[in-house]
Amino acid sequence: MIFCSKQLKYFMESAKKESFTLAADTLCITPSPLSRLVYQLEQRVGCQLFERLPGKTKLTEEGKALYQELLPCYERIQKVEDNWNCRQNYKLSNRDKLVIGTSGEYVNKISTVVKRAVQRYHYRDICIINNFLIDDLIRQDAVFSSLMKGDITVYVTTECYPDNDDIIRIDGAYQILSLAVSNDILEPGSHADEVIYTFPLVQHNSAFLKQCDNFMPLNYPPEYPNLALLTVPDFINRLDLIKAGIAISLMTPNEIRYSAHIDKNIAFLDFESRPAPSVRYCAYTLRNKYKEPLNSLISDLIF
Repeated sequence: MIFCSKQLKYFMESAKKESFTLAADTLCITPSPLSRLVYQLEQRVGCQLFERLPGKTKLTEEGKALYQELLPCYERIQKVEDNWNCRQNYKLSNRDKLVIGTSGEYVNKISTVVKRAVQRYHYRDICIINNFLIDDLIRQDAVFSSLMKGDITVYVTTECYPDNDDIIRIDGAYQILSLAVSNDILEPGSHADEVIYTFPLVQHNSAFLKQCDNFMPLNYPPEYPNLALLTVPDFINRLDLIKAGIAISLMTPNEIRYSAHIDKNIAFLDFESRPAPSVRYCAYTLRNKYKEPLNSLISDLIF
């Protein structure tokens, strides 16, 4: 074991088996060095821990008391060591593995990036984890925890989280937003500047709106009292509300391409006012991982 002495390990196994021979088999050693180390432990604690009988070994009362006292601590140390070994093995097995996390709005672009990653950056195994469709308030903790544990290599989003000493945020270029509206509710000649105040605006995370630049309606000026904001769990929920004509939504170019592929009855209106609303994708990763080839790959993801 990494986190405890040989004497402790040998004593605990011998006490558990009540046999030096069986304990030695478990520890993959011969009985002689095990018996010698247990004897040295007895000298240190100042009492006999085992009765050495012909053909068997038996704990003394002092040995039983010590074993029961140490058992919870020993089991806890074993659990810590097992977790540590799993973590180290995971890191080794994932050295050439790229795990991209996202909350849903980015899936349509991933396939292109994955192809580049295989061809240019030589990742042997690439996968996408798209299970961060959770409440805004706890998503940051889930993302940062997954990055710290190595469950994901990089997280791609439009959300802007506070700085973290271990995690770095890499910002991409701003992308112009358009307004997604169902054709069923769209009046001829309408443009985004007018429509946005006539229906509820639905987004699947409120943090997205903190990233938006040049979107004055978010300040709720007096002349736009009817602007209503809905937040839903994920991108598919947004599409459902848009298709039903219940709400409209600001979308990035990536989301527009994905939506247009799924449903042909959605129109995408540009803003006539300038500057138009825009948002930028960003990526989060561990600072010590942000190096070749990951930094080049992140630029493909978010620019």
